[in-house]
This record gives sequence, C-alpha cells and structure tokens, in this order.
Amino acid sequence: MDIINIKFFNNHSVYKKNDIICFPYKKTEALFYYLVINKEASRDELVNLLWEDSKESTAKKNLRNAMYQIRKVFDMDIIISPKKSTVSINPSIHIKTDLNDFLSKEDVYFENGKCEFLKGLILKNNENFNWWINNERQKYKDINIDKLYNKSKLLMKKRKYEEALVCAKAFMNEDEFDERAYRALMNIYYEQGAFYKAIHLYYKLEKMLDVELGIKPDNTTYQLYKKILNEKNISQIELKNQSLFYYRDEEIKYILDNYNKFIRGKNSKSVLITGEFGIGKTKLKNEFVNNINKKESYLIDIDCYAVDRESLLKPWHDILISLNKIIKKNNINIQKSWKQNIDTIFPVFDMNYDNCEKLDTLKLELIKNTIINIVDKVSLHKKIIILIDDIHWMDKTSISLLKSLLIRQDNINLIATARTSDEYNIDSFKNFMLQHDKLIKIKLTRFDQRQVYEISKSKINKYKFNKKISDKIYRESEGNIFFVNEAIDNINNQNKDKISDKSNQKIKSILIDLSLESIKILDIASVFLEGFNIDILKMITGRPGLELVDLLEELERKNIIKEDVYNGKNKYVFTHNKLRKYIFNNQSNTKKRIIYEKIEYIFNKNSDNIKHDILFSKLKGFNFNIKHIKENNIALKN
Repeated sequence: MDIINIKFFNNHSVYKKNDIICFPYKKTEALFYYLVINKEASRDELVNLLWEDSKESTAKKNLRNAMYQIRKVFDMDIIISPKKSTVSINPSIHIKTDLNDFLSKEDVYFENGKCEFLKGLILKNNENFNWWINNERQKYKDINIDKLYNKSKLLMKKRKYEEALVCAKAFMNEDEFDERAYRALMNIYYEQGAFYKAIHLYYKLEKMLDVELGIKPDNTTYQLYKKILNEKNISQIELKNQSLFYYRDEEIKYILDNYNKFIRGKNSKSVLITGEFGIGKTKLKNEFVNNINKKESYLIDIDCYAVDRESLLKPWHDILISLNKIIKKNNINIQKSWKQNIDTIFPVFDMNYDNCEKLDTLKLELIKNTIINIVDKVSLHKKIIILIDDIHWMDKTSISLLKSLLIRQDNINLIATARTSDEYNIDSFKNFMLQHDKLIKIKLTRFDQRQVYEISKSKINKYKFNKKISDKIYRESEGNIFFVNEAIDNINNQNKDKISDKSNQKIKSILIDLSLESIKILDIASVFLEGFNIDILKMITGRPGLELVDLLEELERKNIIKEDVYNGKNKYVFTHNKLRKYIFNNQSNTKKRIIYEKIEYIFNKNSDNIKHDILFSKLKGFNFNIKHIKENNIALKN
C-alpha cells in the first residue's frame, strides 16, 4: 500500500510516494485536510463548513463531487463513507504527517515563525472554514510556544545557555506579548553575565506594553528586573525614559566590571573609548555614569575642546573646579600652601589673588606636584573617576600630568573618549599606558544592516515603518548611530532628508584644523561619488604625486578618507558619504564651475583611452555641454 506524506506547516503539501498531489480546486484541498485532522465528520458538518451559503441540495451535490475529485487525484479510495451520514479518511491507508510528529514528540518544535499551520490556505467568502483554520493555527502556535518555553527551561538547567537563548528568542518571535519569553531571556542573560541586556530587554517590554496595551509588566517580571538591579549593584538606569542604548552591551559590561574591580581594590585599568564622530562614544561614557552607584566614588566629568590644545592646563582648571566643590562639600582639609600655589595660576580656591602669574618651568613643576598632592589627598577619602570627553584635544602638559597621576595612583581611574580622526594627538600617552598595562582601548564600530533595522523598528511609528524605510536609513547613515537617529527623526517629524545644524557642526569640527592644501584636495574629491585616485588628482591639480600622497595621508590620518580597492586597483573614498556631501555643498558655485570645467577638459583630452566610470555630483543651476557624459557620469582614465 502506498504511503501518503502530508506536510501541514508552512508550505503545506501532499505526496503519494514521490509524486505531489495537486488538488483540482481549493475546496477539495480544504475538505481533505479537514478530514485528515478530524478523522471523521458528518455530511451536514462538511456542508456547513464549506458551502454555508448554498442550498442544501446544491451543497450536498458539491460535497459528493469534491469527494469524487479527491479519490480521483489520489487514484484510490482515500475517502470513504462508512455510514450514509458520515465521511472519513480510509483507516487502511498509511498516512504520515508532520503534525503527528509535532503533537507526539516533545523535542519537535518550530522556530522563526515556521509554525504556521496550512499557511496561506483561506477560502474566499467562507467564514466557517476560515474561522476553523484560524483556530487551529492559534492552537498549534500555543502548543509550539509551550514547547519552546519548556525546552529553554530544560536547557537552562543543563547550563546550555546559547541553545536556551535560541529557544527563548524563537518563543518571543512567536508571541511578543508573552512575558514568559522575556523572563526566560532575562534569566539567560543574567546567567551569562550580560545583565545589561537583561535590563534593557525589560525596558523594551515595558515600553511595548505601555504603547500597545496601556499596561505594565506583571509583578513576576518586575521582581526579576529588580533582582538583577540589586544583585549587580546598579543604582538606576535613567536611560529607559530617554532613547534606547543599542548593541553596546559587551562594552558597557566591560566598563562596569572594570569599575567594580577598581572600587574593590582589584586589578583594573583606565578605559579609552575610540571611534569615528557620531558613533556613540559619549553615549557609552554617560551610560556608564547612569549605571553606577554614585556614592561609591567621586566623579569628575569634563569636556575638552579644540581650543584647549593651545591652552596650557585648561582641562585641569576644570578638574580643579570640580575638586574644590568636592573638598568643600566633604570638609576635606587641604594645606593652605597648596591652595595658594594653585590660585596663583587658577583662581579656584578663593585665595583672593589679584593677578595670576605666568608659568615658567620651575613654577610649572610646582603646580603639577601641587595638583598631584591635592588629588592624592581627596582620593584617600573616596576613589576618583575622571571622565574626559574628547581627550585628544588636551594640551601636552595636561596629558603629561594625567599620565603621572594614573601611573602612580591606584585610587584614580580614567574613562575617556577620543575621536579616531584625532587619536594621533594622544599616541604617546596611549602607547605609554598600554605598555604599562594601565589602559584598555574600546573601539566602537558602525552598526550593521540588521541592527539598523531593529533600531529603526523600535523608534519609528509602526504604521510608518517597513523594511524599505530601514534600508534607506542604513544607506544614508552607513550604520553611524548619529545619522541613524537623524534619519529616524526626519521620518517621525516628516522632515524630508533634512540635515540638522548639529550634524553640520559635527562634520565641521572634523575639518577645522586641516591644512589649506588638504581642504583644496577635499573640494575636488567631493565631486566624485564613487571614489578618486592620485592620477585624476594629478591631472586636475598639476601637483606631483609625492606631494599629493602627503596630503592624502593627512586626510587618512584624520579618518576623512580611506584607501579602497576597485577592480584590483587602489582608489580613495570618503569614510562617510555625509562628509563628501557637506564638503561639496559648502563650496561656492564658482569653485564648482572651475572644477567641472577642468574635468571636462581632462575628459575630452583622455576620451580615447577610457577604462571606467567615476560618478560625480550634479551641479544644480548650471548647464554643462559635455557630449560624452551620459547620466552625469565621467569616464576617466584610471
């Protein structure tokens, strides 16, 4: 006897041996599946199920015809009528189904939304059948969820956390409102030491329930959240009412663990957070502050600016102001002579000096030693964390003083941020600290397309959001979180691709200390959408190759351009297209005209030896008659 194989889930199908069964029309297929599930049904039940709006005589005739068509397509009496009033599947025929395996075996379950029963099978204008099939789908979905939940608990007991994580995530994908999935994931993260993930998962649940249902997580979930907060000694995460902090859990976990070691007198290191502009360095630093018990240490938080590079000890003036507040608040006794020494340069201790002295070498050493003494004295009362944004702008004397403190003092720790484009300013400090095993460097990278999709989905109104929008955000932002958020804000506020003043200021800050010659190179380079090479720059500028290499290396060191390979040949591209757009848009139209005319001249001169296209920006408001250029592409010799 031939075996009939039936697949109910997802892309349902029926096979007799190796031959697929094709039903002549949907109602025959629906009738067959219904009988396989229920084994037997009365004729009245089937008539009401499939032909609810037909006359009784017509409906029964349709039923008889459907049964005939099913027997015919199987070429066997797979459907029988043991009694005149009933219809059933022939019990003598061997039928194997994935549904039987699913119901009878605990370890058979579906992940990633693959538990849809008879996917896509709906009968038009047939309320009874559609109601039945939707009920069946929900029933098996609930069974699958229970299986995933039980499996994740079993794997947790066996400490197979990665496998448990897969099951718990699959559980959540099946029903995003079932809090058991969130608790399972929170417990797994907790056991893995990724408590930060657990806490933010709770905030994600809290926000979703509030927006979608207007309710709070149940008490069991809340108590688990409180347990994780308390056991990990986290005071409060203020972030939850602001924007979600994405995909930096490993970094924040390391910084917090390092901080806990520092507080407990164990081996810890200072932390340098690096990355390109807008990547989230300051956000990570602030997130650390939001996640610690602020009663355990003194926090001194300062920002450095480009002008500080030329201002002797300016960052230490800001640090001393914070130290003075700590000293006054905690009644820490500081020698009068120390205060006098500092106030001759920085009037922060109110010693009533009318004129600050200029620093000579001896006076500078005295000031540095005095600062070290004051910091040492304060740190005996409580350990000190110095937080510095944009440490690359610190002057060399300030860096030297900071290095002296960190090397000799175990009660002081540093968490600083540095932009990749200017990190070379602190190379000596960084290398010295790394060499003495006193520093860990954390480099933040851009988010990938999947991460941008998830970030966008969580922050854009669900009625506005789709994958096409997410892909557009990824293309525009290239995974830089600052530009991701800007694109999301534009969508939420219906501002069409608006570039914010903050965005312009960020980009401007990268370019401020470039040489005039480098800026000229960038002006030319911004014309090309898909990169440029030294040969084209030589033709446009007339400069020798070695001179151009020096300028390009400066721009690479500043992380404005990078070297890329196209068809086996080197070219340069901007590290972010927003940089190129900013530089292009901020040139005068006269300068753009001159560059384009030069390109046209070069193109005509080299048009007989074309190898590949280099795209360039449209110059709105000007007419260029370049007959060889089609769709604004320039063909140039590579």
